[in-house]
Amino acid sequence: MATTGGSEPSSYLTRGFLFADLRGYTEFAETQGNRAAAELLDDYRRLVRDVVQKFGGAEIKTEGDSFYIVFPSASGAVKCGLAISEAAAAASSERPERPIRVGIGIHAGETSETDDGFVGSAVNTAARICAEAHGGEVLVSETVRSIAGTGRNFTFTPRGRRKLKGIAEPVALYAARSILESGEGAGMATLRSIVMPRIPAVAPSWVAAGLATLVVLAVLGSSGFGLWRSAPSASPLSPSVRPSGTAIASASPGSTNSSFAPFLPPITAQVKIAMPGGPRLVAKTDDAIWVALGDHIGDDHSTTLKRVDPITNQVTATVHFDDWASSIVGDGQDLWVALRERGQLVRIDGRTNEPGPPIAIGQPYDLAVRAGFLWVTASHGSGERGAETLLEELDHRTGKVIRSVDFERRLANLTSATDAIWMSGDAVWRIDPADAHVLNTFNVSSRPFAVGAGSFWVVDGSDTISRMDTVLGRVQARTEGPRGTRTLTFASRSVWAMGTGGPGSVLRIDPASNRPVAATAVLRSASAGELASDDSIAEGFGSIWICDFGDGELWRLEP
Repeated sequence: MATTGGSEPSSYLTRGFLFADLRGYTEFAETQGNRAAAELLDDYRRLVRDVVQKFGGAEIKTEGDSFYIVFPSASGAVKCGLAISEAAAAASSERPERPIRVGIGIHAGETSETDDGFVGSAVNTAARICAEAHGGEVLVSETVRSIAGTGRNFTFTPRGRRKLKGIAEPVALYAARSILESGEGAGMATLRSIVMPRIPAVAPSWVAAGLATLVVLAVLGSSGFGLWRSAPSASPLSPSVRPSGTAIASASPGSTNSSFAPFLPPITAQVKIAMPGGPRLVAKTDDAIWVALGDHIGDDHSTTLKRVDPITNQVTATVHFDDWASSIVGDGQDLWVALRERGQLVRIDGRTNEPGPPIAIGQPYDLAVRAGFLWVTASHGSGERGAETLLEELDHRTGKVIRSVDFERRLANLTSATDAIWMSGDAVWRIDPADAHVLNTFNVSSRPFAVGAGSFWVVDGSDTISRMDTVLGRVQARTEGPRGTRTLTFASRSVWAMGTGGPGSVLRIDPASNRPVAATAVLRSASAGELASDDSIAEGFGSIWICDFGDGELWRLEP
């Protein structure tokens, strides 16, 4: 590309910059294999390049599944972005086993042209906007909306102001939508939303039932949720109709308000095991499921542990502690218990069901086991809660502390992944299990935390669940979680989110679409969730185990 002198006006023309990413590519490669992934990438690149050529765009850079394209005008970039999204939707409809989900971000501004392409903040802003776009979504900046305007070809729907990485001021974003001109699509719908997924064909009776339910909810208001919980069979979605979140009313693309959980297929427990006293934590060992029961009210800080046989679903052993268990984790046949107030770790022998001698440690918070070592987040002593800054590693056979690292920042939940130990708190850390060396630090604060499908998930103060890139820590998708989201768990190729504080809900989120695909209501209490880690949901023996504290039941699901 020719280089133009910096003082010449052509260097600073206002251009449109488009970035496009293929969503769900990593997950597709993991589940379908490298060959299928390579074919999907070829299809995606061919599709994008065909459309770009028609709209006169210039491909500046392509890296992996990302495109960087420049246009002589902002409106040209928008038209091309919408055409790419429409072409991808059509291709996905023809080959649903190989979906092309493209997230597109567009910005416009003046830049300087160099041998390496265009340089300037406009390019960086376009790339950051693309990171915010969900699959099938075309997001544009306020600048693009102002330049392109609202005409017969497209409209813009506000998506709020968002803080983009590396950009000082929040940027107002808009979702672009295509309007078919009468000469181009006579007889077709006048408005097509680019961001909504295809809604599968359903029987007219389902449509009528859905409309009737909407009317009932409009009359009853907030009582609709309680009505659905007491009679889940009345869900407007028949169990035989399981669209992936396509019938959800949402506040913004890719974000599902949990108050609309009745519109999702219900999560159904095949078995409900009575647990008087309320189950809070659940963990799997080699041959059993262990459940911790007990509330945290007044001076009663006791915990009762029950061992459940996964074959008969019967309780086969009970262990009691006069202390509050903040976390439990399986270690082969044995179970580790973190006793919060006493500052102790106790190992329960899975053969005898007897507790071993306690190991003194400053107020333990969460536990994880990996390759014969026990990892603990803890405080320096019996100080105030929330002062946990220590990550400690113990030999699981001797209980001896091997190393202790003070992060001088609040630590919370631990997760053992295939490549590392992950930890949440005032930030998110990826830890090398070989020497406790910090591999990555992501400056996002969260207590609930999950890792899986090539990403990690965190929760902010507004109960928004953010899916994060494990390399750069950028936001890949956002979903509104249950009210008071305190638990995130990755199990059965899904993210499970549980809310606390009165009637809450459990959402199952599909990483392929980043949308909830099923929901139910469970009763939690604020005190039960006060120190809850991600141990309220566990996977084991081909099932998902969920603690329903309020009803005093342990749910067993077979996803």
